[in-house]
Amino acid sequence: MKIRKLNKEDIKELAILMFELYKKWDKIDPIDKIDKKWFCSRKHYAYVYKLLKDKNCLILIAEENKKIIGYIISFIKERQPFLKKVGYISETYTLPNMRGKGIGKQLVKYTFDWFKKYNLSWYVVSTHSLDKEANSFWKNKGFKEFNKVLKKKS
Repeated sequence: MKIRKLNKEDIKELAILMFELYKKWDKIDPIDKIDKKWFCSRKHYAYVYKLLKDKNCLILIAEENKKIIGYIISFIKERQPFLKKVGYISETYTLPNMRGKGIGKQLVKYTFDWFKKYNLSWYVVSTHSLDKEANSFWKNKGFKEFNKVLKKKS
């Protein structure tokens, strides 16, 4: 397995894994229904390409046999002017048949190393409260719940 930065040629393959992650959340959350067509659209590819060019964003992929088996998207997040920047992990995903092999752990390690280059003292991740697998993964990496996001249907 190899961990490396995403490049432009990887975007279409990454889009498939992103779709798999969001499909999972789509099943969990009745509020945030996804537009499935968007994930293989030019707009989605342009969105990922824009992230790829953002100096405050890091997209890493795990690959095996030249196939992407996992990814992580992270940011140096600006907050209010009176607050310090934080490292923000936006999303991460590993193919189900590849889980339990340390892939997510490696992606997180490389991300933490990137955050350390910016002398960030806090890292933040958010995941759906009903995604037990993701919550367990992040708690295992030392994250603790600090904030809650509440939703209300109109």
